[in-house]
Amino acid sequence: MNAGELELQKAATRAFILADAEEINIIRTPRVPDGAGGFVESSPPINIAPQVVRMIPQSDRVLEVEGSDGRRAVPEWVLLMEPGSDMQRYDRFTWRGVVWEIAQVHTKPDYEIKGDVIKYA
Repeated sequence: MNAGELELQKAATRAFILADAEEINIIRTPRVPDGAGGFVESSPPINIAPQVVRMIPQSDRVLEVEGSDGRRAVPEWVLLMEPGSDMQRYDRFTWRGVVWEIAQVHTKPDYEIKGDVIKYA
């Protein structure tokens, strides 16, 4: 995609987000190797600066994903953010009184970042 088209697509993504924007506060819990091939959460959690996002109901037929606790679930929402936003797998946030977790992050195409979101415990 050429630079001009990329900028147009980024502007369209931003407009789409702002048409039904939400502000969330992401909490990131650092993970450290447990010595047995896995990870454990360490503390303290890191508060990421507030992010302006759009929550889109998941309407595609998607496979189950695995959360940080090993539980499998079908994503209920897609979290849409602009490129350059700070989103990582297993980040958590509270929205509408529920704690949600980003189970997968999709960084393509280059004009958006999407996360598959599941309820966290």
